[in-house]
Amino acid sequence: MAHDEEYEYIMEWSIENYNYFWHNKGENLFSPIFAAILMENTKWRLILYPSGDENDRNISYKLYREVDEGPENIVINYCLEVLGKDSSALKTKCMFKETFTKGLYSNNPECLAEKKQIMESERNIFLPINSLTILCKIARNDKRSIESEHVCAKTVINIEKRSFKWAVQEFKSLLPYRRIPFTVESPSKATLMWFSLFLSETEHFDETILIDVTWDIKIKYCGFKMFLVDNEGRRNECGQRVFWNDMPENRGIFPLHLTKKKLLEKKDFYLKEDVLSLYCECFFPRGISLEGIVSTSFELTSPQTKRAIIRRVPQINVLKNLSDDNEDLIEDFEALYKDGFLSDIELCSGNEYFPAHTVVLCARSQFFRTIIANEMKIGKTIDVSDLDHDTINRMLLYMYTGILKDLNWESAFRLYQASQKYKILDLRYKCGEILRDQICPTNACEILLLADKLKDFFIKKIAQEYIISLEKQMFKSKEWKIVMENNLDLAAETMHKFWCL
Repeated sequence: MAHDEEYEYIMEWSIENYNYFWHNKGENLFSPIFAAILMENTKWRLILYPSGDENDRNISYKLYREVDEGPENIVINYCLEVLGKDSSALKTKCMFKETFTKGLYSNNPECLAEKKQIMESERNIFLPINSLTILCKIARNDKRSIESEHVCAKTVINIEKRSFKWAVQEFKSLLPYRRIPFTVESPSKATLMWFSLFLSETEHFDETILIDVTWDIKIKYCGFKMFLVDNEGRRNECGQRVFWNDMPENRGIFPLHLTKKKLLEKKDFYLKEDVLSLYCECFFPRGISLEGIVSTSFELTSPQTKRAIIRRVPQINVLKNLSDDNEDLIEDFEALYKDGFLSDIELCSGNEYFPAHTVVLCARSQFFRTIIANEMKIGKTIDVSDLDHDTINRMLLYMYTGILKDLNWESAFRLYQASQKYKILDLRYKCGEILRDQICPTNACEILLLADKLKDFFIKKIAQEYIISLEKQMFKSKEWKIVMENNLDLAAETMHKFWCL
């Protein structure tokens, strides 16, 4: 294996709020895309299984190569490390002479560490400030660049925390079967959680107080801590529970360490004016709030040269976080596209023509670069009659600005197809993210069919896992019938994955 100074590409991935991950066994978390320009323009992603791929006692990982502009196959050595707060390697896994083909994973999920070790026994060591940091160092097996590139990326798990007071009136007369409701709403007034308090059914007077909670299907999992508030406003914890999204009907019940009898015995302390006062704290992850590349640095690795950083290029994902300077630049390029000033080529669909600039098309698309290089055969017009007006306009606007505006699912679906044919790889990735985030029972089969057709194994796997998670609903749907009619092999492959779970 190469020494540290001989690694050509180093991927450093920090996952903030890692302790709030929601992933069950077999579910994965993807890093941002790492573009290794010095390694023949290949692109990579780390795939983490926080609850393991097959064994839920371990945290496992895969290395994935994107469909990129590099060679069809590349042989690499790589080393994966889990870093502590002082950047020391706490865990190390190394692989030798592994061949990666475009769009494929490493052979099998590898165990990175024991889940209990990272999440419990040595949590303070592995998760300083609740962040997990993974380093992946890559070297080509047969050749080296005189430079190495170190790219840092960040993923932030978004945690929403809520707290509320709950006053239960006329507590003394509360009987079993009677439920006291309470709801928690989002800022848009959509209901996120439904609570109801009731007494356990018993012939005795010391009924236990129970909380029945139901949560929105979009919530990955949720945790609760309940406090009894005395007449002086002091809080005493009386129960806590965490519920995962695999609960039937997204519903759970947990008991409080309280009985009606004991509260009535201490009514002067806890039941002012016959009101039971509770205070609840709850939290739930809301998906990924930020992901992207945050910095890039280059070092000389030639044996004749001392190691020294020769340039450092900070980067911010423009899709997530735009500076004022970037906004000005984007506005200028958007105006250049819309005004058509000094345009020297046109895209044609039917009777519609879209002015563009050769230099932009060549810089953003391998397809257009190849076509334009053979200009004598096509003149100054490129036929894109397979695309509609809206898709062409959105595709060109993205090529000029890198921005996707007001994109609904249907537009993202069409752009996803276009970006594959016209080889706009970053657009394909972003549209794929939108399809992933907006997948639902009515469109999952359509996404599956397209991903299989375009050989996008990443989106295909997401669609299959989603369909399997709702197998009772999906396998009886008219959308699934269309899959079986159009691609029986794909349907069989997906159902085989279900039966092998």
